[in-house]
Amino acid sequence: MNKLKLLSFLLVLSSTLYGQEKASKFLIFPGCEKFETKGNQKLIDCYGKNFNELFTYEVKQVLNSYNLSVDNVNINAKIKYEISKEGEYQNLEIIGTEAEKSILHQSFYNYVIKLKEKGKIIIPAKSKTGEPALLRFDIPFRIINH
Repeated sequence: MNKLKLLSFLLVLSSTLYGQEKASKFLIFPGCEKFETKGNQKLIDCYGKNFNELFTYEVKQVLNSYNLSVDNVNINAKIKYEISKEGEYQNLEIIGTEAEKSILHQSFYNYVIKLKEKGKIIIPAKSKTGEPALLRFDIPFRIINH
């Protein structure tokens, strides 16, 4: 039996501002507003769940466009990006093979475009002083078939 292990979003995030401050309040992803008063961990969990679902869907769509599926590929890459003080994705970097980079770049692009088309807005993280804060993410993305 071919087992699929899909670990597309391990929330190994470093929520860091440029400078010395740390974000004191995590960003609010569309659909996660109800967790705003429940603390950062709930916001992180909600963002992780939503990002995982939406991004994984886009990866499957891109693979399908190449007549591939998660059942017949292995990906072991790292995705680095930031969410700006304006709540925008920026500075995407994919670390992996050229094929992995191609698939994940296209998937990320599609993911961001669909959020914008649906009018989904990310409320940026906040610093200790209440100012919008930049968050950096460094996420392993793996599709491993055994």
